[in-house]
Amino acid sequence: MAYELKTKLNDGDVTKFIESIIDPQRKKDSLIILDFFKEITEEEPKMWGVV
Repeated sequence: MAYELKTKLNDGDVTKFIESIIDPQRKKDSLIILDFFKEITEEEPKMWGVV
């Protein structure tokens, strides 16, 4: 039997997900990391999770 990944690409909004974080420092850090990754990869972020 082949192994199936539990996390899958979905159409969730990365920024909305980060904005839902309650802890202000964690939210701020996440937005900084998001911008950093976008700049380095030159790609738009995608949401992955258990579907």
